[in-house]
Amino acid sequence: MEQHIPYKNATYFTKDKSILSKHYDLIIIGSGMGGMSCAGALALQGKKVLVLEQHFIPGGYTQNYARKGYTWDIGVHALGEIKPDKVKKWLFGDAVEFVTFGPPYDRFYYPGDVCVRYMNSKEDFKKSLKETFPNDAEAIDAYANLVDKVGKESEAYFALQSLPEGVHKIADKILGFFHKDWWLVTVYDAIKTVTNNEKLIAALTSQWGYYGNLPQDASFGLHAMMVRAFWNGASYPKGGSEVFAKHLLSTVQKSGGNTLVKAEVTNVIVENNKAVGVRLKDGSEFYAKKIISAIGAKNSINKLLPTSILQTNWAKEILNLPHSPPYLCLNMGFKGNIKEAGATSGSMWFYPSWEHKVCKWDVSNPNSSAPTFYMSFQSLKDPSYNPGPEMRHVGECITFVDWEPFEKWQTSRRGGRPPEYRDFKKQIEDRMLAELKKQVPDLMAMLDYYELATPLSSTFFTHATEGAIYGLESTPKRFACRKLRMKTPVKNFYLTGVDTTTVGVIGALFAGLLTAAIIDKRVYLKLV
Repeated sequence: MEQHIPYKNATYFTKDKSILSKHYDLIIIGSGMGGMSCAGALALQGKKVLVLEQHFIPGGYTQNYARKGYTWDIGVHALGEIKPDKVKKWLFGDAVEFVTFGPPYDRFYYPGDVCVRYMNSKEDFKKSLKETFPNDAEAIDAYANLVDKVGKESEAYFALQSLPEGVHKIADKILGFFHKDWWLVTVYDAIKTVTNNEKLIAALTSQWGYYGNLPQDASFGLHAMMVRAFWNGASYPKGGSEVFAKHLLSTVQKSGGNTLVKAEVTNVIVENNKAVGVRLKDGSEFYAKKIISAIGAKNSINKLLPTSILQTNWAKEILNLPHSPPYLCLNMGFKGNIKEAGATSGSMWFYPSWEHKVCKWDVSNPNSSAPTFYMSFQSLKDPSYNPGPEMRHVGECITFVDWEPFEKWQTSRRGGRPPEYRDFKKQIEDRMLAELKKQVPDLMAMLDYYELATPLSSTFFTHATEGAIYGLESTPKRFACRKLRMKTPVKNFYLTGVDTTTVGVIGALFAGLLTAAIIDKRVYLKLV
């Protein structure tokens, strides 16, 4: 099989600054999904946009990469529903096809040989859970109704994020007369209102890895929106996540803009508290009427703005919010019929306990075990994937860790890490492989190649703060922070991306659209 090399001969981004104009309608810093969707939406309104990316390829966590004849997605695993449908059609046209996979789209393996299956519709979801918990049918119905109710009510959060802070506070008070603010209630506390069965609670919170906080810490508003988004099935972009950058950044080009890679921004040029341009690491400067940062709220404050901003209540409140956890990702290449060995398009989660009380694996302790392993197979989700005569397939295994064990090597360079780091990484690989061989021995017998990405990979490729996979944490404290929004105290400087809405690729996509709508009100008409 001819190896697919991502971005080969790509023409929708450049590293040649000499072909670029110095002036644009808008400059967007960062080309993750938030930056790209914002850029694409504004380009569709005729705006001339410059997207700046510090890495040598665009896409953020929607990148692909290849090794030894295998190609992996960096961060796209399962996408929820994009609503309304007209948004998807307007932004992507027919260029990006979202393919539903499963059912089940998620399988959770618990002690006692119990497998909890999440199905592709609300009714099948309930039916499957009732088969596993036949004595809890009433509680399962109550939970589904609660998720439906809270998921619908929580959608108002997105619109409120785009309003001025003062208006948001007034709207909060008005909405408070009509319904509870479930963004400020934890997942565990919410589900305890419908059942006391701790095993059922564990089953209903099995997807906590999709937002990176334990049920006792995470916001139920986010949880409800996520569960509800999957009730019409989980999906995957046909052709892999590379298609997002290809389409959205091509849209930017068609409107007179461009995407510049290897273009690290050192600071936003601010004059009289007004953003007017950006300065790159090599001293180059570009100017625009408005500047948008898609590199995370904390990075934007600490790295882009004048140091005087650190003394403002706006900056202090945001900087006080904790990060989501870092993660490990073991990318694997297989040879053989992995379906016969138990692999499916749906994901597998392995839980050694019914208690979700530990989020991160203490890899520094040689006797510790991971609280969860997530396993997924991109090659089975994408109908356009061709395994070839050797039956080459790709998969991944993910788990959360602390940043501290890796912090000592953060100043080392990729490709030149010290021997101690390489030894530590090898130990982690061996421990992950040993556990997977216990869980799926037939599948692991087909393993041909593997490569571990640690939190240092995230900091290098995406500049993620302390390797955080989801930006800021998904707790009630984060969603109660009214300073965390698209508009900032610096005139003509905006934020976008997951920190301003919710986690994940779809959360970032809508963050970009909302930021675009603030800047160009015509975009609102596409979102209503």
